[in-house]
Amino acid sequence: MGHLGIMRLGDNFGFLTLFWEVRVYIAFLLIPVVLSCSGDLNLGMQQASAPPSSENQENIAQLNPASKRSVRLDARTYRTIQRYGKTIKRRAREYGFDWRFVLAIMKQESQFVPDATSHRGAHGLMQLMPVTRYEVANALGYQQSDLAHPRHNIAGGIYYFRKVYDLFDGAEAGERLRLALASYNAGALRVYDAQDVAAYLGEHPHQWAAIRDALPLLSKRYYTLHQYVWADGKPRSGYFGEWKQTLNYVEGVMRYYKDYRRTLE
Repeated sequence: MGHLGIMRLGDNFGFLTLFWEVRVYIAFLLIPVVLSCSGDLNLGMQQASAPPSSENQENIAQLNPASKRSVRLDARTYRTIQRYGKTIKRRAREYGFDWRFVLAIMKQESQFVPDATSHRGAHGLMQLMPVTRYEVANALGYQQSDLAHPRHNIAGGIYYFRKVYDLFDGAEAGERLRLALASYNAGALRVYDAQDVAAYLGEHPHQWAAIRDALPLLSKRYYTLHQYVWADGKPRSGYFGEWKQTLNYVEGVMRYYKDYRRTLE
């Protein structure tokens, strides 16, 4: 009995030894996994506490309390709002527009570069053309040189947009904005020509969808159509080959406006 008891004790001791060896072996296998997880956790903490890179510094976090949604504005947009936000809001309210819509025009026109100048001579945040600057300066009591100043350029651009907006008072609000944008970009006469084509084709001349489809038809390749629309056989303001730019312009402004309505109060 005593001998058997010693053997059983030895057997039990051997089993315990094997048990602990297995546990040590498993623990040894788990060390890389633990270290890997630890590394991931440390990396996450470093990323959270590290200063933003120069690329990230171009984005300024903003929060719209209405949507409770964190959004990001690029640094140029943020600076424009900081510097000229009061002017934009005051002038937009004066002429009956949402200030965010004006901001969208400025984004599309100049990318918020105050002294931006196009190859056609348009200048400033609102990209006023030379002829337009002359008209606006006379209407607002400015010198033409005054419109080089960002705040006067903003005021002049909003004033002029209101003028072209008033040309389409027969259209509904959303349609009217788009028609006015097309006129701001290409000139009201181009839109009038497109309205002639739309009417001839049986479409509604005060709906943007009809004008969007008619603008390409003002190019020279559709001269046979023009002979049916106008007595002298071509658009009143001449052939229009830059219709793609105008369509992209209207779509761009409305896209920016949608974003700004969602992200700014």
